[in-house]
Amino acid sequence: MALSLPPELWLLVFLHLDSLSLAACACLSSSFLPLAHARLFAHVSLLPRRRPPATALASVFPDACTKLLHLLSTSPSLAHHIKRLSIIDGTLFPSLARRDQLNGAPWFLKTSPHVLHTLFQKLNLHSLDLVFPDGPKVSWNLIPQDIRCSLLASSPHLHSLSLHNLSFDTPSTLISTLSHSSITHLTLHNIKLYPDLLTDYCPEKNQTWSRHAKSFPHDPPQSLSLTHTLQTLCISSDPLHQDPDTLHLLSSLFAHSSTRTVIRSEFA
Repeated sequence: MALSLPPELWLLVFLHLDSLSLAACACLSSSFLPLAHARLFAHVSLLPRRRPPATALASVFPDACTKLLHLLSTSPSLAHHIKRLSIIDGTLFPSLARRDQLNGAPWFLKTSPHVLHTLFQKLNLHSLDLVFPDGPKVSWNLIPQDIRCSLLASSPHLHSLSLHNLSFDTPSTLISTLSHSSITHLTLHNIKLYPDLLTDYCPEKNQTWSRHAKSFPHDPPQSLSLTHTLQTLCISSDPLHQDPDTLHLLSSLFAHSSTRTVIRSEFA
């Protein structure tokens, strides 16, 4: 079926279609495939699979990253349509007290590093969301280093990054993580940032001890490579997860940059 209207008009039509209608159009005509796929795969969310019943054996189904990698391996043309990727780890409904089939199990950190590295090498993202469940913060260092590099460095056009419920051992860790990327918009939600340890020496007693740095009044970490590109920093938290120390450290870290900082408190 040939397109009877200019592609620009069809694009306007497709912008107002829901997912089911887009899928139907993709099946209707091969001429519609590029427009439909561009809309259907522009934002992909990888969710935890439903928790199996308590009586079931250990689940052997592939995780979301493995399934997406398989899809892109069989249909490579889909990869360039994916502009935003949201990785949602842990429970789908953390407010539910009972852990039933509606709640998923944590999966991202259990995914094969080879799968993750191969997947991100295939993508050229503009936006990435990495969301971990409420509760104890997941340390950024738990993610293998090569995977962290793949997350940020494999997509040269990645300009928006959103991190939820993560902790960074030091401000320097956060800076070094982002310094080699092209991030212009950074969102940190329920983030724990631990201060750097400063070493003090007392010559009279010949003793050395460590203390936490509360700010960077004289020599902040090497952040120039980041602050030259970062335009907006959004710091948000749930009311029950507000962390004044982390807020103070982040504010001090970006105090001498031109980055526009937005701080807000919100409900999950």
